[in-house]
Amino acid sequence: MTIKGIDMLSLKLRSLQAVVLLSLALTSNADSLEEKRAFIDQQQAKEQILRQLKAPLQLGGTTQTFDQLWIDQLAQKQQEAAGAQGAEKVKPDVIYFVSSSIPTEGMHKIIRDADRLGIPVVMRGLIGNDFRRTAAYLMDLAQPENVGGVQVDPTLFKQYGVNVVPALVVSCGARSDRLIGNVKLDRALEIIAEDGECKDVATRYLGERT
Repeated sequence: MTIKGIDMLSLKLRSLQAVVLLSLALTSNADSLEEKRAFIDQQQAKEQILRQLKAPLQLGGTTQTFDQLWIDQLAQKQQEAAGAQGAEKVKPDVIYFVSSSIPTEGMHKIIRDADRLGIPVVMRGLIGNDFRRTAAYLMDLAQPENVGGVQVDPTLFKQYGVNVVPALVVSCGARSDRLIGNVKLDRALEIIAEDGECKDVATRYLGERT
């Protein structure tokens, strides 16, 4: 269905992609007591997802309700993620930390570069503690090229002590390098590759860029 030039099927699929990214990020392992408490809070947040998604979505002056199949697909993704919690979680060795305060044009560039380099982009939390608003924001970032994506994972911010964004973190075992500021991703990796603790990791990512 198309509404005033908007392909509803494409829009639903992009929305699902953005929501699934959020959903999977909210299903992190809960190994420590503190993480278990955070995990419980995250599960409570997840319970609101379907209720919020069942609310009508206003597009082009016409109200449309997301179909049940789309909602069921989201629920299935959540169940699959929950079932995988017992497996060992592989953490990326390069992460780019951002926030919604970064101008949209800058975020588009970050996402394109990160996608090309295979680097995950992470936000601390939901925008205004609103899942639908955050999903809509992430969907907008994926347009018009529909590449890359942004995860929401506050545990990574805490793990690496990131309080200022944008920030690139390259880790290798117990060591890590952090570069803060609006620096192009390629250049940030080059700086770390020159004299960083994890220069080998940065060099590897530079070698794999396309």
